[in-house]
Amino acid sequence: MKVFWGLGKILMLGFWLVVLVNAAIEAPSPFGVMIDMAGAVLLLTHLLELILFNGSLRGRR
Repeated sequence: MKVFWGLGKILMLGFWLVVLVNAAIEAPSPFGVMIDMAGAVLLLTHLLELILFNGSLRGRR
């Protein structure tokens, strides 16, 4: 199970690295927009998760 957690963390780090590099160096036409939209949707999803479920997540360990 630790392998899956580690793999997920590495993949998520890679995704955000691609989004940040795309912000600095624009990717070719259709891909740059898709990368920006995927990053924005994921960021919005996490913000909504914090707003809606912050109380129930606070007590977890």
